[in-house]
Amino acid sequence: MGQAAQRRRQARTALRDLRASQWEMDRKLAADPGLRERLAELHDEECAALVKRDWHGQSRALTALGWRQVRQNLDGIGTWLRRDQQLVHSVARENDGQVWAHISLSSRGNTMPGWYEVQRAARLLYPDRFGIIPVAPESRHVNIANVIHVWVCLTADSCPDFSHGMNSI
Repeated sequence: MGQAAQRRRQARTALRDLRASQWEMDRKLAADPGLRERLAELHDEECAALVKRDWHGQSRALTALGWRQVRQNLDGIGTWLRRDQQLVHSVARENDGQVWAHISLSSRGNTMPGWYEVQRAARLLYPDRFGIIPVAPESRHVNIANVIHVWVCLTADSCPDFSHGMNSI
Protein backbone atom coordinates (compact mmCIF):
# COMPACT_ATOMS: atom_id res chain seq x y z
CA MET A 1 0.00 0.00 0.00
CA GLY A 2 1.37 3.43 -0.98
CA GLN A 3 1.89 6.31 1.42
CA ALA A 4 -1.06 8.28 0.08
CA ALA A 5 -3.37 5.28 0.51
CA GLN A 6 -2.05 4.76 4.05
CA ARG A 7 -2.71 8.42 4.90
CA ARG A 8 -6.26 8.18 3.53
CA ARG A 9 -6.85 5.01 5.53
CA GLN A 10 -5.48 6.64 8.69
CA ALA A 11 -7.71 9.68 8.10
CA ARG A 12 -10.79 7.47 7.67
CA THR A 13 -9.91 5.57 10.85
CA ALA A 14 -9.38 8.82 12.80
CA LEU A 15 -12.73 10.19 11.61
CA ARG A 16 -14.52 6.94 12.45
CA ASP A 17 -12.96 7.00 15.94
CA LEU A 18 -13.97 10.64 16.43
CA ARG A 19 -17.56 9.89 15.41
CA ALA A 20 -17.66 6.86 17.73
CA SER A 21 -16.44 8.97 20.67
CA GLN A 22 -19.07 11.63 19.91
CA TRP A 23 -21.82 9.03 19.75
CA GLU A 24 -20.58 7.55 23.03
CA MET A 25 -20.76 11.00 24.65
CA ASP A 26 -24.31 11.39 23.31
CA ARG A 27 -25.24 7.98 24.74
CA LYS A 28 -23.85 8.96 28.15
CA LEU A 29 -25.72 12.26 27.98
CA ALA A 30 -28.99 10.50 27.21
CA ALA A 31 -28.45 8.10 30.13
CA ASP A 32 -27.45 10.69 32.75
CA PRO A 33 -30.33 12.79 34.15
CA GLY A 34 -27.88 15.29 35.67
CA LEU A 35 -26.19 15.93 32.33
CA ARG A 36 -29.56 16.23 30.57
CA GLU A 37 -30.65 18.76 33.20
CA ARG A 38 -27.44 20.78 32.70
CA LEU A 39 -27.95 20.76 28.90
CA ALA A 40 -31.52 21.98 29.42
CA GLU A 41 -30.15 24.88 31.52
CA LEU A 42 -27.70 25.82 28.77
CA HIS A 43 -30.16 25.39 25.89
CA ASP A 44 -33.32 27.21 26.93
CA GLU A 45 -36.39 28.25 24.92
CA GLU A 46 -34.69 31.30 23.43
CA CYS A 47 -31.78 29.15 22.24
CA ALA A 48 -34.20 26.66 20.67
CA ALA A 49 -36.08 29.50 18.94
CA LEU A 50 -32.84 30.91 17.49
CA VAL A 51 -31.82 27.48 16.18
CA LYS A 52 -35.27 27.01 14.65
CA ARG A 53 -35.17 30.50 13.11
CA ASP A 54 -31.84 29.87 11.35
CA TRP A 55 -32.11 26.12 10.65
CA HIS A 56 -33.61 26.24 7.16
CA GLY A 57 -31.25 28.85 5.72
CA GLN A 58 -28.17 27.34 7.33
CA SER A 59 -28.91 23.77 6.25
CA ARG A 60 -29.74 24.94 2.72
CA ALA A 61 -26.49 26.95 2.51
CA LEU A 62 -24.41 24.03 3.80
CA THR A 63 -26.07 21.54 1.45
CA ALA A 64 -25.54 23.86 -1.54
CA LEU A 65 -21.79 23.78 -0.87
CA GLY A 66 -21.59 20.00 -0.64
CA TRP A 67 -21.92 19.55 3.13
CA ARG A 68 -24.10 16.66 4.31
CA GLN A 69 -25.60 16.26 7.74
CA VAL A 70 -24.45 13.09 9.50
CA ARG A 71 -25.88 13.67 12.95
CA GLN A 72 -28.53 15.83 14.53
CA ASN A 73 -28.12 17.23 18.01
CA LEU A 74 -30.57 18.72 20.45
CA ASP A 75 -28.86 22.09 20.75
CA GLY A 76 -27.98 23.15 17.20
CA ILE A 77 -27.96 22.07 13.57
CA GLY A 78 -25.72 19.08 14.28
CA THR A 79 -22.67 17.55 12.66
CA TRP A 80 -21.94 18.01 8.97
CA LEU A 81 -19.26 16.52 6.71
CA ARG A 82 -17.75 17.73 3.47
CA ARG A 83 -14.84 16.02 1.77
CA ASP A 84 -12.14 16.18 4.43
CA GLN A 85 -13.83 18.43 6.99
CA GLN A 86 -16.29 18.15 9.84
CA LEU A 87 -18.43 20.99 11.19
CA VAL A 88 -20.30 20.79 14.49
CA HIS A 89 -22.81 23.48 15.50
CA SER A 90 -24.52 24.11 18.83
CA VAL A 91 -26.24 26.99 20.60
CA ALA A 92 -26.25 27.65 24.36
CA ARG A 93 -26.73 30.37 26.93
CA GLU A 94 -23.31 31.06 28.36
CA ASN A 95 -22.22 32.46 31.73
CA ASP A 96 -22.48 36.05 30.47
CA GLY A 97 -26.24 35.55 30.05
CA GLN A 98 -26.06 35.80 26.25
CA VAL A 99 -26.91 33.12 23.71
CA TRP A 100 -23.86 32.00 21.74
CA ALA A 101 -23.54 29.75 18.71
CA HIS A 102 -20.52 27.45 18.72
CA ILE A 103 -19.02 26.31 15.42
CA SER A 104 -16.34 23.67 15.56
CA LEU A 105 -14.38 22.95 12.38
CA SER A 106 -11.88 20.14 12.00
CA SER A 107 -10.08 18.40 9.18
CA ARG A 108 -9.51 14.71 8.67
CA GLY A 109 -6.19 13.30 9.73
CA ASN A 110 -6.20 15.48 12.84
CA THR A 111 -4.87 18.50 10.93
CA MET A 112 -5.87 22.06 11.68
CA PRO A 113 -8.25 23.71 9.18
CA GLY A 114 -6.94 26.81 7.44
CA TRP A 115 -8.03 30.39 8.13
CA TYR A 116 -10.08 30.74 4.94
CA GLU A 117 -11.93 27.49 5.63
CA VAL A 118 -12.84 28.68 9.13
CA GLN A 119 -13.83 32.11 7.85
CA ARG A 120 -16.06 30.60 5.13
CA ALA A 121 -17.79 28.27 7.58
CA ALA A 122 -18.53 31.04 10.11
CA ARG A 123 -19.72 33.45 7.42
CA LEU A 124 -21.84 30.77 5.82
CA LEU A 125 -23.78 30.21 9.05
CA TYR A 126 -23.76 33.78 10.39
CA PRO A 127 -22.87 36.18 7.55
CA ASP A 128 -23.80 39.36 9.44
CA ARG A 129 -22.31 38.58 12.87
CA PHE A 130 -18.85 38.71 14.36
CA GLY A 131 -17.21 35.38 15.11
CA ILE A 132 -14.67 35.09 17.89
CA ILE A 133 -11.86 32.53 18.00
CA PRO A 134 -10.67 32.37 21.62
CA VAL A 135 -7.03 31.78 22.44
CA ALA A 136 -7.00 30.18 25.88
CA PRO A 137 -4.18 30.76 28.36
CA GLU A 138 -1.89 27.75 28.63
CA SER A 139 -3.31 26.87 32.06
CA ARG A 140 -6.85 26.50 30.65
CA HIS A 141 -6.08 25.05 27.22
CA VAL A 142 -7.59 21.64 26.55
CA ASN A 143 -6.53 19.85 23.38
CA ILE A 144 -8.49 16.75 22.46
CA ALA A 145 -8.18 17.30 18.70
CA ASN A 146 -6.98 19.86 16.18
CA VAL A 147 -10.20 21.85 16.01
CA ILE A 148 -10.92 25.54 15.50
CA HIS A 149 -13.76 26.89 17.64
CA VAL A 150 -15.68 29.98 16.55
CA TRP A 151 -18.16 31.60 18.93
CA VAL A 152 -20.90 33.89 17.59
CA CYS A 153 -23.07 35.88 20.01
CA LEU A 154 -26.68 35.74 18.82
CA THR A 155 -28.23 38.12 21.36
CA ALA A 156 -25.72 40.98 21.61
CA ASP A 157 -22.85 42.60 19.76
CA SER A 158 -19.83 40.53 20.69
CA CYS A 159 -17.08 42.74 19.34
CA PRO A 160 -16.25 46.38 19.99
CA ASP A 161 -15.66 48.71 17.05
CA PHE A 162 -11.87 48.55 17.02
CA SER A 163 -11.86 50.79 13.92
CA HIS A 164 -13.29 53.71 15.94
CA GLY A 165 -15.74 54.33 13.10
CA MET A 166 -13.04 54.41 10.40
CA ASN A 167 -13.90 50.97 8.92
CA SER A 168 -10.33 49.69 9.30
CA ILE A 169 -8.63 47.95 12.18
